[in-house]
Amino acid sequence: MALRNCNSCGRQTKDYVCLKCPNCGESEIVRCQSCRENLNPYVCGRCGNQGP
Repeated sequence: MALRNCNSCGRQTKDYVCLKCPNCGESEIVRCQSCRENLNPYVCGRCGNQGP
């Protein structure tokens, strides 16, 4: 697995989950294990949708 930047904290990680934005369905949201567990918010770079 390659290193990716987390959309929530910006850190590079290889322990992440990647999903499409639930609002626009186009942008890719990358979240690290820590941000997922702590429910840190993310913002979609395309539509501005925010999520936990």
